[in-house]
Amino acid sequence: PNTQKPYEGFCTSEADFNADTTVTYECKGTDSKACEEAGGSFDEEESVCDDLSPFSSEECDAIPKFTFTPSATCQEISFIASQIDCNDYLSSIYLPLVQSTCCGAPENYKDLCPGITSSDLITSNDVCIRCAAVMEG
Repeated sequence: PNTQKPYEGFCTSEADFNADTTVTYECKGTDSKACEEAGGSFDEEESVCDDLSPFSSEECDAIPKFTFTPSATCQEISFIASQIDCNDYLSSIYLPLVQSTCCGAPENYKDLCPGITSSDLITSNDVCIRCAAVMEG
């Protein structure tokens, strides 16, 4: 059985772990057309507009009749730490956001990607530069 405590997923300090703090949100509503027009994909079963940022309300707030709603706490997502792909673009964005919300100070962040510094991770700016280069042909 897994005997890992929730804080151990992302953090090194149990005392500083913010177990009950909301770390991700979802965009809830019922208008599938409005969701899709905003660039999301609508999950009818969950009444959620997916493919939007789970950390910032900006995209969701722009969709009429949708609400940015708490989705998961630090304790609830701690199990995904073992699934982090250190070479994945999403991990390079989500990991710092999760750790800054859940672990307190940076000295409490667990090194989930040994040997990879934050400067090695792909940033959203890198993606924008690559995307622009492709679009320019």
